Amino acid sequence: MAIAVETVAVRVLNVQTGVEIPVNMPLFAANEVFVYYGKASLLAEYNVDYTVELDAPNFNTFIITPLASLLTKINDLINEDPTETNYVTIRRTLDNTTEATSAGVRHTPFTSREFERTIMRFQQITERLNRALVLSPNFVGDESLLELQEVLPNRTLQTDMTGTRIVPGPTADEVANAQEYANQAVAARDASVVAQGLSEDARDASVLARNAAIAAQTGAETAQGLSETAQGLSEDARDAANIAQGLAETAQLGAETAQLGAETAQGLAEAARDEAVNRLENAAGAVRHDVVQTLTDGAKLQARVNVQAANRLTESGFLHKANKRTCLIDRTGNGTLSVKAGTIVEVDGNIFSYANAEAITMPSLAAGDDVAVWIRPDGQPVATLDHVSPPVANSRMIGGGHYAPGGNAAAQAGGNTTAQFNPYSLWDEKFRPVCFDPRGMALIADEFWCDIYLLGVDHHINGTSRYNVTIADGSSPPKIPTLFGGNGSTAYGSLTWWEASEVMKSHAKQLLDYAEFAAAMYGTTEGSGGGTDPVSTILRAAYTSKWGIMLATGNLWVWGRDFGGPFASAAWSNTAGGRGQVYNQSNVALFGGYWFFSAEAGSRASLWAHLPSNSNYGISARGRSDHLILA
Repeated sequence: MAIAVETVAVRVLNVQTGVEIPVNMPLFAANEVFVYYGKASLLAEYNVDYTVELDAPNFNTFIITPLASLLTKINDLINEDPTETNYVTIRRTLDNTTEATSAGVRHTPFTSREFERTIMRFQQITERLNRALVLSPNFVGDESLLELQEVLPNRTLQTDMTGTRIVPGPTADEVANAQEYANQAVAARDASVVAQGLSEDARDASVLARNAAIAAQTGAETAQGLSETAQGLSEDARDAANIAQGLAETAQLGAETAQLGAETAQGLAEAARDEAVNRLENAAGAVRHDVVQTLTDGAKLQARVNVQAANRLTESGFLHKANKRTCLIDRTGNGTLSVKAGTIVEVDGNIFSYANAEAITMPSLAAGDDVAVWIRPDGQPVATLDHVSPPVANSRMIGGGHYAPGGNAAAQAGGNTTAQFNPYSLWDEKFRPVCFDPRGMALIADEFWCDIYLLGVDHHINGTSRYNVTIADGSSPPKIPTLFGGNGSTAYGSLTWWEASEVMKSHAKQLLDYAEFAAAMYGTTEGSGGGTDPVSTILRAAYTSKWGIMLATGNLWVWGRDFGGPFASAAWSNTAGGRGQVYNQSNVALFGGYWFFSAEAGSRASLWAHLPSNSNYGISARGRSDHLILA
């Protein structure tokens, strides 16, 4: 049953900022009115979007004044949705608690049960009546829509069937009792639902109990069967024990036979090894013959290196490393070395296996020393400064390393002056440069080996890389190699590219190319020069590279392998040292920079303005060799 005593909502079109909206409805407090806007009935904010002016003392009407923020919100809705229009709906607080009318402006949250809706109507009517009686006789308007029949103490009010008369209703106690009865009915209903659930649980438990009984019976039958099986297995175990005893006796006889076979196999293995050595030596002899008969001079030189390496392997015997891609010698301190764990080596017919790292007995060391590492016939690793004579007869040389005058570069600012083993200089029989002499070389980026020092004048005695010897350059030319007509004392008259290449070839080495030079000299102090001619292969720590290359840059230019730059005139030129002429030849590269350079010097510094026939006091050379790894 609907309650309609007065107008409950007002819709106003074309709202404007500051234009007052009079509302012909009673209102007693400004916060008891709501203003909505938009199709979604969005709630405006009191004193932000609108103001309220009451009509005291009668309170029959009130005035709503829209503010600018309300118009902004309405315009935003219209911009987002063209179907929106400019209007607001004004409702009071009490109107929002009554049930819905045909106009769709009243509602109540209690719509589920008729009893609660009825109680709510009584409470609302009572509140209106109290307001009419206490606040103002004008609250109900000029014409009363309701006729008040009688008001009794402690009784609620309700309308009659016509909806036009207010008559006494139930007392508050009667209302409370009715509510209690309703609550008890709900509790009874919930208890019934719980009881129904418990009944279903009991039924399920009964089914589970029955299934458990069936499973127990089945388990008992299974246990009886297993007992019978166990008895049979016991008899089988007894028979198996008898068989095992027989097999043990057979195994003992087999072990005796195996021991005899092992002794026979050892003899056959030794015979096979001797035969393999003989065949390898014969093959090496055949290679030597082919090299002499068919190869060019340069190929003969490289082949001779390979043949000598083959000879060394056949002469040295068995050698095994835990990791073939690393050196079997490890640096353990600035002046100490060890043989890595997992190394197995044959010395004088005996096999020595090092399960753990084995310290190498070291000699007294000085800056620039190259050490050779030997395994004595008793298995003791020993280092010496002599690369020819063993410390004890029948010792085997397995590798070596270089004790440098200073440490390697940690960044790009050179190294230090603390004498120590260069970890990149360590080599062994199966991990080394391809050239004959590995002394004074360092492995660059696991790809190739580079001389630590610049070429010296007496390379035929000291090798191409030696600490604190006179540097070979245009003013101090190197000795002529015996392979190219030298006698051990006569020096070149210059150090051209041709002559530097000849010297390196005589040691089975080559000059560096541009990419190799840039990699090998990484870590030096870039854009800087030494200031004076170093004269000898000394330590200037600022110009040591990551790999330990000394006087890497900014001291002397070095000849490179690369040709480029402007071509010579289109004619025959006598720039080959009297060994033929060249036509339209390009220049050859120089790398690194002079000692008096600054910004120009560095690991990528290059000069492409010299013919290979040029020579001067600021140009030297540095050797390189391929990296050799043997299985």
